[in-house]
Amino acid sequence: MHRILWLTAGKREQGPGQTFRRAPFGAILMASGPEGRKRRETPSEEKKWGKGISMSEAAAAGEALDEKTEAIVDAARKTFLTRGFDGASMDQIALVAGVSKRTVYNRFRSKEELFGAAIMESCKDYLPVDVDDIEASLPPDEVIRALGRQFLCGVLKPEALSLRRIASFEAGRNPAIGKTYLEHGAEWMVKKCAPILARLAVRGAYRIDNPEEAVWQLGALLTEPLYTRVLLGGGPDDMDAAIDRQIERGVTAFKKIYGTK
Repeated sequence: MHRILWLTAGKREQGPGQTFRRAPFGAILMASGPEGRKRRETPSEEKKWGKGISMSEAAAAGEALDEKTEAIVDAARKTFLTRGFDGASMDQIALVAGVSKRTVYNRFRSKEELFGAAIMESCKDYLPVDVDDIEASLPPDEVIRALGRQFLCGVLKPEALSLRRIASFEAGRNPAIGKTYLEHGAEWMVKKCAPILARLAVRGAYRIDNPEEAVWQLGALLTEPLYTRVLLGGGPDDMDAAIDRQIERGVTAFKKIYGTK
């Protein structure tokens, strides 16, 4: 197992036989040493992942990630959050994940692709796992409320806000990062949610000709202006009450645009 080392100014913590690199004040590193040796890829694993397969593409297609890949994506998310995109390295991500850098590159062809995978895994928390049950048991407006609440609460989490700020900052210098965030974040969510709105339209609840366009509009109605205010540091004193108001206003506005009555 790895030991977690808190690196603070003027103080070094290091176990016997362990090594670590210097890090910014307050950062967390996973120590490398006898307790944290990295397991090499087996030949079968190298054959599976070493042919330029995009793990982000596999995840987007709904394929489950194996345990080691999940560890890499989780380590990447933590590293991006503590160091930013530019400050994170594949070496650091491999260290935190407890794998070799070769293992990371066997699964992800670049740091940009790994950033996209981290974004996508975060977005999965925005959708409930029991979507079918929600659709079957609730009226259409309540389905929108339930899904909208989970989505809004998800994007307002500190981690999600931090990833958005990282992507926005880096996009100015590297447009590919902004494109990666868009493709693996908002556009991924649109593709996942469009079939839900299409099914609600079939039930006669809404008039929707273009489900993907409707998802974009619904997302804006359910999140703004609360999301932008929180993103820029102007959050309300009572977040729960603010979320309730935002959801009700969003659902009401969506019904005015797409409702059948």
